[in-house]
Amino acid sequence: NNSNNSNITPAALAAPPQSADTPTSPNSSCCVVVDSGFAFTHVVPFVDGRPVADAVRRLDVGGQLLTGCLKEMVSYRYLDLSEETYVVNQMKEDVSFVSQDLAADFAAAKAKPSANPHILEYVLPDFDTVPRGFVRPREQTDFKALRSKAGALSAAELSASSTAAQSLFLANERFTVPEVLFHPKDIGIDQMGVSECIADAISSCAKDLQPLFYNNVIVTGGNACIPGFRDRIAKDLRAFAPCDLPELQVIQPASPATYAWRGGVDYVKADPQLTTFVTRAEYEEHGAAICQKKFSAGL
Repeated sequence: NNSNNSNITPAALAAPPQSADTPTSPNSSCCVVVDSGFAFTHVVPFVDGRPVADAVRRLDVGGQLLTGCLKEMVSYRYLDLSEETYVVNQMKEDVSFVSQDLAADFAAAKAKPSANPHILEYVLPDFDTVPRGFVRPREQTDFKALRSKAGALSAAELSASSTAAQSLFLANERFTVPEVLFHPKDIGIDQMGVSECIADAISSCAKDLQPLFYNNVIVTGGNACIPGFRDRIAKDLRAFAPCDLPELQVIQPASPATYAWRGGVDYVKADPQLTTFVTRAEYEEHGAAICQKKFSAGL
């Protein structure tokens, strides 16, 4: 069977009923699923398991774009890694974090290397003795290879920084790349950030349900694995939410990257006859019209 249902999205598969690794919420009938994946970030409010179509929001920022941003930064400032997307993606996953106070983190990143809490040395793979890139422990890092300005390296300094493998130093790149999720206009994308998308989606729903949505925001997808992602959304939403809101809760599953997949497994188990899916034969015979016929109810 080949699913061509545009409504059975990762966000839909992450909606209640929630799996066992997610903290329970008293308002499971209403939730907002934030699915930040490879290509896009979707914000989808659900009521009784059905998406509120008019309130769905999409942000054209995903993990692929973040990897591209880091690749451009590293290639411009340090080494040309324009053809090493896989290596840079691993680097992003290893070193990135979401800032909770951007101004303070920028100030800290300008400090001398020995006093800079954000700077670290990333050893690049040579696929021989170093099969995968890794962060060198801070106590083993040679800060003498750095110039007085943190993160500024010449080719000679890069070579001297490690005798066993080539490495580079990263500081503000660690948090400026994930910041694109929250301020896409910084790179010319004229859209709201993820926190604003959530608030805008909730404001498009019935007013009496809005407190329930704020109390049950679920973040999923690979980008939710970035340290600080959930806390930043909770912090930003507090500023957008009504001042008399009794409680705001942002839930992150134990494994955000695979949460929607596990939801799909549960979905298939609950419907072993696949009555809510379109077969390849049906789609080839009827085209997209069969999807509208089967899945438009309730939207």
